[in-house]
Amino acid sequence: MALCLAPTLSRADELIDPEAVLLDELIVEARLPGPAWWKVTDGDSTVYVLGAPNALPKGLTWDQTILKRRLEGANQLILPAAATAGLGDIGGLLALRKQARRDVAPLPSALQTRVDAASARLDRKSDRYLEWKPVAGALMLLSDNRKVTRIDPSQPHAAVIKAAKKAKLKSARAATYEAVVLGRAVMAAPDSIGQTCLEVALDEVEAGPSAFEATARAWAQGNVRAAVDGRRGYDLCINGLPGMADQLNKANADQAAAIAWALKTPGHSVALMGLRSLLSQNGVLDRLRQQGFAVSTPDQ
Repeated sequence: MALCLAPTLSRADELIDPEAVLLDELIVEARLPGPAWWKVTDGDSTVYVLGAPNALPKGLTWDQTILKRRLEGANQLILPAAATAGLGDIGGLLALRKQARRDVAPLPSALQTRVDAASARLDRKSDRYLEWKPVAGALMLLSDNRKVTRIDPSQPHAAVIKAAKKAKLKSARAATYEAVVLGRAVMAAPDSIGQTCLEVALDEVEAGPSAFEATARAWAQGNVRAAVDGRRGYDLCINGLPGMADQLNKANADQAAAIAWALKTPGHSVALMGLRSLLSQNGVLDRLRQQGFAVSTPDQ
């Protein structure tokens, strides 16, 4: 059974979101302490999968007992697919940066007023966001809001990698992609998508940090339903850019393939995956079930 749990945001329905529909049967309360884990098995091989948000409030602590236990004696740690900037990407990214400042049309007055207010709230000048294409300004606004509200984009991933190193466990990403792909998607976004993305970003700034903090605490306590039912400004903007839905589908396929490959080796491995990528229709776990692997939920 599929259940759409995307939150209601202004004009957000105009953005294509391949992670909007989640599989209800996978969204359960964890029985073990700490964040929720899913298990994928095939004969004598198991992969324990920790679903994680893409950021946490600074200073938020979470119970790592189960994580450390499962890292002990594991074959490997599989990290989520990610974009990386190699030397070949730098020139393209710089060129796109210049293009993003050209021919910027004025925003509607109501939207301009909201940007001015949000800029003041973040102690920034509004020109910082207005001199760019709307989608680029929106992503900068979201990034600045995370800095001001003390949201750490390196967590919980950094903590998991640190624990793996302490356990002397090798780790590798399921896949890596050129960062310039995202830059091209930003440039290709029409102003209609850019302004929608900007409204989503403004909604997040105006809501303040309390909603994000509540969602993060729910994740830390294994409350999966509350953890996935939070604001998703950054994700919605990225997913809604031209071509990014296809890129996300490719990432989910690559992540499922990495777990399937790990299941060829007897014993157990550990995987860290984005929570919604893990639970969405045609996401990582859905693909693995379609391939015939057994998937156990956190309440089992």
